Amino acid sequence: MVFLKFLYRMLREQKLRLISLVALMTIVALMECMVLALLAPLMTVVMEGQVKLPGVLGNLGIIIENVLRFFHLKLSLLTVLVMINVALAIQGLLRLLMLRLEGKMLTDYEFFLIHKLFNSYLSSSWGFFIQNRAGHLINVLSTERGRAVLAFQSACEVLAAFLIAVFYIGISILVSWPITLGGVILCSVISLGLKKFMERPYSYGIDISNINSELQAYAFDKLAAAKLLKSSATEKEAVNHMDVLAKRKVRLSFLSWTNSGLIQSIYRPLIMLVLSLIIYFAIASLHANFATILLFAFIFTRLAPYFSSLQQSYQQALLNIPALQEVDKTIELSKNMMEIKTGKEISGLNSSIIFDDVTFAYKDCVSVLKNINL
Repeated sequence: MVFLKFLYRMLREQKLRLISLVALMTIVALMECMVLALLAPLMTVVMEGQVKLPGVLGNLGIIIENVLRFFHLKLSLLTVLVMINVALAIQGLLRLLMLRLEGKMLTDYEFFLIHKLFNSYLSSSWGFFIQNRAGHLINVLSTERGRAVLAFQSACEVLAAFLIAVFYIGISILVSWPITLGGVILCSVISLGLKKFMERPYSYGIDISNINSELQAYAFDKLAAAKLLKSSATEKEAVNHMDVLAKRKVRLSFLSWTNSGLIQSIYRPLIMLVLSLIIYFAIASLHANFATILLFAFIFTRLAPYFSSLQQSYQQALLNIPALQEVDKTIELSKNMMEIKTGKEISGLNSSIIFDDVTFAYKDCVSVLKNINL
């Protein structure tokens, strides 16, 4: 749910570019599937027509043969390999265009966040700077802003991997829907089993945002007071407290890293188990022919890296989404403490400035000036 809300927000803020990016991702995914479709005539050539692919792919192979005949081209190993390489070249160009668009979108979004944050800081009242330590504000502007952009990048990678996975599953359904259904059910069971580990990065991300703020705020305060630390010989105490914060920081990073490694270690053997079960089910229960088994094995081996990329990118997005929430919280706080620019403009000083029984307090604070006459 957190991830879907994040995607919806990205769609609102980067609507046209995100839609264009998804369109390019879809075309790249289609080109990936086109290469798979070209396996039909390739297998026909290699097997010398002895083995026919099942379902739509078999018919697609016939269509490709007819198209080649129309252009007076012979179905041969060389022809099919040239077609596959041309398709891969076109896909590579489209992927480059997709990455350029993604890069432009991410860098513009980064500029947008920097401008919005810094402008909100300087548009707020002095009370905002009293309530927020300078180190915290710098942390949000630098570290948390960077993590927010990483969350956006990871979300784009999730979309790309998801679209390719959907198209591959679509093709496998055309080959044999019972085998595909069995594979989808097994993968769903695995995902549910790993759900607890998959959702941990979000809580780690919240804790990392908090410790980043605390660590940088403390470092800024102590470095700004370096002269006082030196004169009072309290450097050791400052370093000891920094060590405590740093240990909390690195422990969170270690836990996040270990969780990601744990999922990878469990995930890959399970994927191979799923493939083994699919092959056994296809042979023992459905009596699938060799071409079907070979094609499913190829689809699955092509699909497995995208599943792996999808879950890794999903974890990275969850880990960094709290950083964007921290950015939002800081901007909202600055808006609530916006400097009110009202009053009478004074063109020049004619005689004097008089404070007559003046009392002043920052917002929701105790009065700092009481009944001042000056």
